[in-house]
Amino acid sequence: MTLLLSLLMLSMVLATSLSVSYLIITGIKLSETVEQSQLAYYAADSSIECALYVDLKLQKFGQGNPTNDVEGACSGVVGGSVQKIPDQSSPWSNGAIFKVDYINGACSEVTVDKRTGTVITAVSFNDCRPSTPRKVNRSLEISY
Repeated sequence: MTLLLSLLMLSMVLATSLSVSYLIITGIKLSETVEQSQLAYYAADSSIECALYVDLKLQKFGQGNPTNDVEGACSGVVGGSVQKIPDQSSPWSNGAIFKVDYINGACSEVTVDKRTGTVITAVSFNDCRPSTPRKVNRSLEISY
């Protein structure tokens, strides 16, 4: 009888400890996901701010012949080659698409569309290495 009671108590303690372990592991995974999501969000926000600066202050988009790069225009930008948004009548007046790589490994693809007003869209990833199995992306869009 005592052996049965001690086995019952041991199994309850084991079940409780397994449940608590599962909750802790789930919490750790969730906090890692939140951290990676934050990296992607801040990359998108920074890319939008960069595009606003390049558009409004440097006036490189929506012009007849903008310069071909945004590297150095914004802090933290490692690369930024610009591609045009195609249009038969005026190739650069519609805006541009550029990719921004950040020092922390995050990256963004930014589209500045000037066909109807100005719409800036940034799609960002927390980590842009091809070998990363779990990527988080966030997207922001503004218009004016």
